[in-house]
Amino acid sequence: MSVPMLKGARILHKLAGGPTSDSWLLSLDGSKAVMRIDKPLARILGLDRVAELGVLEQVADAGFGPAVIWADPTHGMLVTEYISGSHWTIADARRLENIERLAVRLRELHSTSIEGPTLDIAEAAERYASVAGTEQAFKLHKRVMATLQLLGNESADWSLCHNDLGHQNIVDTGKIMFVDWEYAARGYPLFDLAGIARQNRFSQAEADQLQYFYIGSSAGKVGSRLPQYRRLYDLLSALWCQAVCAADGGSAAAIQD
Repeated sequence: MSVPMLKGARILHKLAGGPTSDSWLLSLDGSKAVMRIDKPLARILGLDRVAELGVLEQVADAGFGPAVIWADPTHGMLVTEYISGSHWTIADARRLENIERLAVRLRELHSTSIEGPTLDIAEAAERYASVAGTEQAFKLHKRVMATLQLLGNESADWSLCHNDLGHQNIVDTGKIMFVDWEYAARGYPLFDLAGIARQNRFSQAEADQLQYFYIGSSAGKVGSRLPQYRRLYDLLSALWCQAVCAADGGSAAAIQD
């Protein structure tokens, strides 16, 4: 495939990959770029690359993510600008001043009018359970559905959420930027906070600080629901791991780490 926009691009080195795609750092027109190419698992898990592209273009314009240089969603290919800055470690994410900065930045994202697909946790859980095909997976699916029922319908409060903010997807340029938007969708903001707390291994005190900086001291009913969203995030993540292991033959422990 000949892509004039990428003429002269040179691969510098491979970046850390994942079960759904591989990525490389490129040199392109005197700048750096990131090329991502999907593995078959991306389609199996239902990742919507057309919807992702629409989100990426909006978050780049709003100053939250990298600009798109070239994309071919049909073939699972994407090239974005490389954001130069400090890529956070777990230790960075757990520093008190960074917890506050992250909470403020996330609130800014959630306050935008950026459009995107709707986060359908029930559909995702059903897909993951079906791919995994194990008794444990179907039990997890039932627990996801029970937790969703307990939380009820809160779609009126939905906004665009990243939904995958582990430290590896946070870049500090003096301003916090987010990369890897493949799970971004309009959903309930507390689910985003729950993901941050779990992926970055926050203690209860650190999760409370995140909630405080995001919501404020008068959290009331909203803040009291964060533990339920953390439980929901845990259940869906466990289902995701089961699906990845079944489809890719990987190690659940390695994937979760």
